[in-house]
Amino acid sequence: MRYAKLFLCLMVVVLGVAFSRSPLFASSSEVEALLKVLVNRGVISEKEAASVLQEAKKVVEQQKKEIAQESAAKLPSWVENTKFKGDIRMRYQTSKKKKDDVARNRVRIRFRYGFETKVNDTLKVGARLATGSADPRSTNQTLGNTFETKSWQLDKAYLKYQPTETFEVLAGKFNKAFFVKDDLLWDGDITFEGLSLMFKPEVSDTTKLFFNTGLFVLDELKSSDKDPLMSYFQPGFEVKINDNVSWKMGVAYYSFENVKGGTLDHSSGTNTLKNGVLKYDYDSINPSTVLTYAWDSLDKTYAVSLLYDYVSNIDSKDKGYLAGIKFGSNKVKGRGDWQVYYNYRQLERDAWLDTFPDSDFYGGKTDVEGYEIVVKYGLAKHITVGLDYYHTRRIDAEANPESVLQADLGIKF
Repeated sequence: MRYAKLFLCLMVVVLGVAFSRSPLFASSSEVEALLKVLVNRGVISEKEAASVLQEAKKVVEQQKKEIAQESAAKLPSWVENTKFKGDIRMRYQTSKKKKDDVARNRVRIRFRYGFETKVNDTLKVGARLATGSADPRSTNQTLGNTFETKSWQLDKAYLKYQPTETFEVLAGKFNKAFFVKDDLLWDGDITFEGLSLMFKPEVSDTTKLFFNTGLFVLDELKSSDKDPLMSYFQPGFEVKINDNVSWKMGVAYYSFENVKGGTLDHSSGTNTLKNGVLKYDYDSINPSTVLTYAWDSLDKTYAVSLLYDYVSNIDSKDKGYLAGIKFGSNKVKGRGDWQVYYNYRQLERDAWLDTFPDSDFYGGKTDVEGYEIVVKYGLAKHITVGLDYYHTRRIDAEANPESVLQADLGIKF
């Protein structure tokens, strides 16, 4: 009879806890109070009450886990499949040309925030807003003008279709989808508009090939059906020579339509004009390569990389190149990581369209040459400081050398 009462008591407590969604009823203190009444009335002993209480606690813990799982399951699938990320950069910049009387000093900010959502196993969509203006080569905002509010722009909005691990399609407005390790031709803030396809077959454990192609819209003309366009094709390879040495190279061919005889927005004003329009076509060959030696030391990976980039305009015969060396931590991501980068470059007047090169290198003009030194250090995880120094001059036009120094604090989240 005693065992029957004990079993009945245990079932009452367990069933009460299991079926209740009230935190008060499911608490151990409530169960303990109920058992104390049963002990006082002589229904069960203190030892038996302790045993029942122990079992009840197990049921309570299991109930909490089930409730947590049910709550998580109630989140919309798009929330579970969405990743948000952003960054903010504070910059002090000073610049001076030799023949200017004074230097220009600016405090600037950049803020970017966006997301990427997994629609299904093969399709993702993403978007990002950024500070800046309509200028495609800058997302900076200069502080001033008596605390005026700053503008946000649509920096990215794209579809990413990836049916296999080796094939990917991008459509919309997105980051570059081809191999390039520097900003000789493309400013780092530019986001491209159009369609890109990437095919990356793996030949062996040490060798990968890649084939990139795409079509970009440069402008839309209301009064003409000859809209300026750019297409590209870039085959290349990446090979791991041994445990420490890797080599990557790509050769891009850029083809422009309806550019010669017209003009493009955001020109730096250095390409050759004839009767007020562009004199040359800008179909170009662009080989890019990087050779890297990497090694591990004290739980960190360090690397030395040699970079080379070259461009030749088939029409004008003008050329350009960049040669650089980068050494230090493989990536600056955490506390104590560091990196130093030096490059020297030259870009003749019509080697490339003056709407696209690095805007900090003599204002993004062509007909320029000079060097850049970058030092970057990790203060903590996702927090970096850096210095970027440019010394540049014109090649054929009046030299008037320019020096630019940028001091940055960057935070990613």
